[in-house]
Amino acid sequence: MALVLGSFCQECYQSLMNLYRSKHAGKPPTGKNLTWLRLYIAYRLYEQFTWPVYLKMDAVKQMKNTLFPGESFQTEARLVFRFDSLDAVPWILQQCQIYVISVDNRTVALVSHSLSRLYPVLKDTPGVKTLTIPPTIQHSVALQTITQDGESLRLALAYESKMFHAFCNRQRFIQGHNERVRFPKKPLAWRCGPVDMVQQGAQLQWDMMLETEREIYLIEAKMDVTRSTFNIRQLLYPALFWNNFFAQYGIEKTIHTIFFTYKRATNVYTLRQFEFNDMTDITSWHVTKSASYTLQ
Repeated sequence: MALVLGSFCQECYQSLMNLYRSKHAGKPPTGKNLTWLRLYIAYRLYEQFTWPVYLKMDAVKQMKNTLFPGESFQTEARLVFRFDSLDAVPWILQQCQIYVISVDNRTVALVSHSLSRLYPVLKDTPGVKTLTIPPTIQHSVALQTITQDGESLRLALAYESKMFHAFCNRQRFIQGHNERVRFPKKPLAWRCGPVDMVQQGAQLQWDMMLETEREIYLIEAKMDVTRSTFNIRQLLYPALFWNNFFAQYGIEKTIHTIFFTYKRATNVYTLRQFEFNDMTDITSWHVTKSASYTLQ
């Protein structure tokens, strides 16, 4: 079901504004919180729906031009519809447990589901193992092309120091390309728990890909993570993309996903491996192992 702009219930809006202020020491909503309070009323998300429902990414500008002309508030789709951690999810969506996820390059799907299952908690890993940076690392072609400290540098250092080999208990990897791609335009079915979804052309990427003869490891990397959660979409979408590719060409490879973090303050790398019991169900993940390392 595609949502359309409806009549704006001013009383409902004011009631939500008052509730927000009561929960935030009298402060009014700003940024994404204000935008989503208005979207919630303008597109009547308080009504009973058969989920998912779909919202065009230009819905904010349409709402602004129609209902709030001349006002300035957050309208950029990239900022309004993307939430990489649970604390970045707007207040009203957290209250109503509504998950927002892109399904093509112009549309997001909204589905009612427990957000705690869609934003895994990054639990601390006890103990830190020490690995040695090999002297030959100065000859690494990958490192020679990196000019600043960031995810690419830390992934390269981890790879050259055999961190992924130790974590995955593998002697050898073939390193693939890290790419930003789009899902095929042909509709691809998947699920958010019991709710059927369709993916068609949304953008996705992975930061590193490692292969063996029978396996593929897709790695999402983050620097200096200060939030305790992340959006499981960041792991599912690359896995779903390759699962569809392998099925299409009759390739038999097991897909693994790893969430990789590095903290400058402590010089600690943490790897967490997530597996999906059902590659087409975003809620079917579980953590199989985790470990922390430091390099010297």
